[in-house]
Amino acid sequence: MTDCQQEEESLGFMANVTTGARPIIGFVRGPFENEHELFPLPLLQDEFRVVLTHTHKLPGRHEFEKQRTMCLGSIMERVPKVRRAYRWFIDGLLGDGSYLMNFERLVRGSQVIDVAEQFRMMSFQAARYALKAKIPLIVTVYENTPFYREENPRTQRIKRFVAQAASAFIAKTNQIRDSLMAEGVPRDRIYVIYNGLDTQGFSPKESDDALRARYRLAPSDQVVLYVGKLLWQKGAEDLLRSFRAVVGSEVTKESPYKLLIIGAGKEQGRLRRLVSAFGIEGMVRIAAPVPFGTMPEITRGTSPKGSNGMRQGHGHHRLRR
Repeated sequence: MTDCQQEEESLGFMANVTTGARPIIGFVRGPFENEHELFPLPLLQDEFRVVLTHTHKLPGRHEFEKQRTMCLGSIMERVPKVRRAYRWFIDGLLGDGSYLMNFERLVRGSQVIDVAEQFRMMSFQAARYALKAKIPLIVTVYENTPFYREENPRTQRIKRFVAQAASAFIAKTNQIRDSLMAEGVPRDRIYVIYNGLDTQGFSPKESDDALRARYRLAPSDQVVLYVGKLLWQKGAEDLLRSFRAVVGSEVTKESPYKLLIIGAGKEQGRLRRLVSAFGIEGMVRIAAPVPFGTMPEITRGTSPKGSNGMRQGHGHHRLRR
C-alpha cells in the first residue's frame, strides 16, 4: 500500500458523517472551478451526493449537481474603469474578491464542505458555516508557497480562522504538506492525496500526424509540451529559457527539437517577445488553451511514432510546475 492510499483510508473525521442516505458533499469552488479537478467527481456519486457551488459556466456535461452563483470580485471585474481601485479596496476589506452571494442558502443541507485553498474569502465563508452547522470542513490545497499572501493582515486572519475550523487539509503534494506544517497546521490534520490519472486515456499510443500538423510539428520532431496557465508563477518562462539553453547551437528551423506551449494568461505577450529575442521562432509554438477532455489526445498526439513516452518519458517530455 502506498503512503497516499494509507492517507486516503485514514480519513477518520468522516466517521461522524451521516450514514444511510448518501451524504451531501458541498464542493465550494466559486470563481476558481477547474475542469481537471472536476473530472473525477462523478466517482464519488455511489457513496455521496456531490453538489458543486461555482460562478462560471462549465463546458460539457457533468454527472453531479451544480449550483451557480455570483461572486463579488467577478461582478466588479466587469467594470474596467474601477477594476484597480476595486481590487485595492477589496483586498484591504475582505482579503480578496471571492465572496460568494447567498452562500449559506446554497450549502444548506451539506454534511461535509470541501473548499479550495485556505486564504480566500469564500474559504472564510465555508469555515464560518461549517462551525455554525457543526459539520466537517475539508480544505483542499494546491498553493505550495508558505505564508502565501500573508503580507495582507486580512488574509492572515482568514487563514488562521480557516485553519482552526478545518477538520482536515488535503495537500496535493508533499511540498504543500510541508508548507502547511510551516504555517502551523498539525501534521495529523494533513492528508497527502495526489491528483489522479485516467490510465485508459493517458496510455501509450501511436502519434497523431493530423494533430501534429495542427501545431506545425513534423512526424519526427522531438516535442517538449507545456499545458497550463501562462502566469509567471507557473514556470513557463523558466521552461522557455531552459529549452533555449539546452538546444544551444541546434537553433535552426530544421531542428527536430520543438517546444509546444498551450495556454493563455498575462505572460503570453512576454513569452512571445522572448521567443523572438532568442531567435527560436521556428522551434517554439504558442497555442490557445484546449479543454481538459482533449489532454489524452494532445499528449499522445505529440509523442514521436514508436515511442512509449507516455509510460517512460522517452522522446516526449511534459513539464508543469
